[in-house]
Amino acid sequence: MSVPYFPPDEISFEAKDALVLYQWGDKMVNLWFCGTCHVYVCHDTTGKPGHYRINLGCLDDFDPHALPVELVDGNSF
Repeated sequence: MSVPYFPPDEISFEAKDALVLYQWGDKMVNLWFCGTCHVYVCHDTTGKPGHYRINLGCLDDFDPHALPVELVDGNSF
């Protein structure tokens, strides 16, 4: 399953003023966190410039637990 990229016209934020920008290293990717609870909300991407990856737990009317899960044995790497 591939993780989707969202164009800016397909997303909106109820509390956009509460988002805090975080950057590190080369500052090529912008990460936004909630300034109140500090949860990661979304980031823009270098893989598809101008689009975003979103924390699925932050979406309204979406159950991330309904997605199929593939367990990976990290000890086997």
